[in-house]
Amino acid sequence: MFAKSVCAKLIGLGLLQEDFLRQLPRYPNFLEGVLSWGVTYEALADLLQSDYDISSRRLYEGEISAGFAAELHPRMEFLIKKHMILPVSLSGNRLSLIMANPFDYVAADDVRVLTGCDVERVFADPQSVRRQISEIFGAAVFGGDAAEAPSPLTKTPSLKLRSDVQDSPAVRLLDEIVETAIRCFASDIHIEPFDTFLRVRHRIDGALVLYKDFDPSAHQGLMVRLKVISNLDTAEKRMPQDGHILSGIYSDKVDFRVSTIPATHGEKAVIRLIYSRHSKVDKHSLGFFPEDMRELERMFDPGPGAVIVTGPTGSGKTTTLAAFLNELNKPDINVVTIEDPVENDISGVNQININTKTGMGFAESLRAVLRQDPDVIMLGEIRDSETANVAMRAALTGHLLLTTLHTNDAVSCIARLTDMDVPGYIVSAVLKGVISQRLMRRLCDDCKKPAEVSAEDARVFGIDAGIKIYSGGGCGRCNNTGYKGRLAVYEYILADGGLRELIHEGVNAARLRRYLEEKGMKRIQRNALRNVLLGNSTVEEMYKVVYNAPEA
Repeated sequence: MFAKSVCAKLIGLGLLQEDFLRQLPRYPNFLEGVLSWGVTYEALADLLQSDYDISSRRLYEGEISAGFAAELHPRMEFLIKKHMILPVSLSGNRLSLIMANPFDYVAADDVRVLTGCDVERVFADPQSVRRQISEIFGAAVFGGDAAEAPSPLTKTPSLKLRSDVQDSPAVRLLDEIVETAIRCFASDIHIEPFDTFLRVRHRIDGALVLYKDFDPSAHQGLMVRLKVISNLDTAEKRMPQDGHILSGIYSDKVDFRVSTIPATHGEKAVIRLIYSRHSKVDKHSLGFFPEDMRELERMFDPGPGAVIVTGPTGSGKTTTLAAFLNELNKPDINVVTIEDPVENDISGVNQININTKTGMGFAESLRAVLRQDPDVIMLGEIRDSETANVAMRAALTGHLLLTTLHTNDAVSCIARLTDMDVPGYIVSAVLKGVISQRLMRRLCDDCKKPAEVSAEDARVFGIDAGIKIYSGGGCGRCNNTGYKGRLAVYEYILADGGLRELIHEGVNAARLRRYLEEKGMKRIQRNALRNVLLGNSTVEEMYKVVYNAPEA
C-alpha cells in the first residue's frame, strides 16, 4: 500500500518513470528500487518527511558501534541483519531506529517487542545501511527471512535473466551479486573465501567497495554456479581457470571474463565486466581538454609512424586508443587490431585475439598481419624486445602503429624502448607522439560541495589558499561515495625535429624531459591540479592517482 502511494507521488512530481510500477514486485525494498531508477536521496527524503512524517539522515563511518545494540538486547544483532536496521540513540524510552525501509512495520514491531521501547523510524540510504552493518558486525546482511539464503536486492529492470537450472539459493545469490555490480557500473567483482565469512567486493570507479560478507557455507554452491555458466571444470579446484560467462545470461550489453585461483580457504574468483565492447567509445568523453584534443588529433593523423599510450595497468590506455581508432575506421583504410583479449568490438575493424597456446603471440601475429596490407595497426601491448622491434620496424615501413607500454611518464617511454634494444635511430624516425595517462575519479555533479584548500596543499601546489575547490558529499546516484565516473589526467609529447635529434643521439631521460619542458610540455601533475581547480575531482584523488601511483 505505502509502496504504490510513495511511487505515485514521485511519478506525479516527475521524479520517477511510470514504468517503475510494473517492476515494483521485483524489489524486496521498493525504496532502494526507487533510488536505482534515478530518484535522488534528497528528493526521496523530502517526500518522506513532508508526506509521511518520516525523518531521514546520512550515515557516517564510525558513528555507530556494536556495543549499543548489545546493550539494548543480546538478540538485537540478529534483527539488525534480518531487517537492515540500525539503532542509533535512546532518549528516555524512545529508540531512534535507522531503517532501510521505514515502512517495514514488522521490523519496527520486532524491535519494540524485543526492547520494550517506543520506536522512532528514521530513513537512511539502503546501501549505506547495508555497508555499515557489514562493517560493524562483519557478517551477512540477510535483508529477509534469516532461514533462507540472501535474496536478490535491486533488480535492473532492463535485465532479462535466463536460468537453465533450478532457481536455487546459489543461483539467486550470484544473480544478486552480478546484477548489483552492473547497476553500480562496477568493473570487477571479487569473491573471496575466508575462514569465518565469504567476502564479496565490487571495484567501482577504480576503488574496491565492500558489497557484503556472507556465511562461508555459501561459497561452494556459488563457485559451482559460476563455473557452470562460465564453461569451467567444476571438479577442478587445485588449478587456476579462465573463462567467460555465456552470452545473454545476465546482459547482452555486458561481457564477463571469469578467473578462478585456489587460495587458503577455497577458490577465489574475479569477474571482469566489460561494458564498452558493444558501444562506440567517444574520444570527447575521455577527459582531454579541447586545446589538447586538437594536438592529439594531429598525432593520430593516418600517416606512418608510431603513437604510444603509457601508464599503469587499469589507466584506460586501450580505451583511449579505441576512441581514436574509431575516427580512423573508414572504408578506404584497412585497420587491424591485435589484442589480448579484444575488449572493444569495433564494427568494420579486423580484430585478432592472440593465442600463445598455438604460438601466435603479439610478435608472431604482427608479422602475419603485415602480410595483410594494413594501413593502421593497433597492437594491444609491447611486452618484450622482439615485439618492440617488429612493431617499430612496421611503423618504419609506412604503417600507422598504435600501441601501449607500461611506463610512469611519457619521457620514460622512449628510454623503455631503447632498453628493449630498439635502436635510437629507429625510435627517432618513427615516433609521432606519446600520451601518458591515469584515471581520476570524477566528482558526482549531484552532490559535490565547496571545500577549502589546506595551507599545506596550497603551499605544495603553489596556489592561493582561498581558492575555491570541491569535495564529494555522497548521494543515492553515486552510492554515497561522492564520485561518479572517471576522467583521464595526462601528459603528452608531440615529436619534433629537436626531440628526434636528441633521441638519435641517445641522450638520457632527464635531458629529454628538460628539453620538452622548455618547449612547454605540461606535466601530468599540472593537468590533475587543473581538474581539481575546475571542480572535476578532488585533492585526495590527485594525491592518490598522481603522487602515489604504483611504479609501472
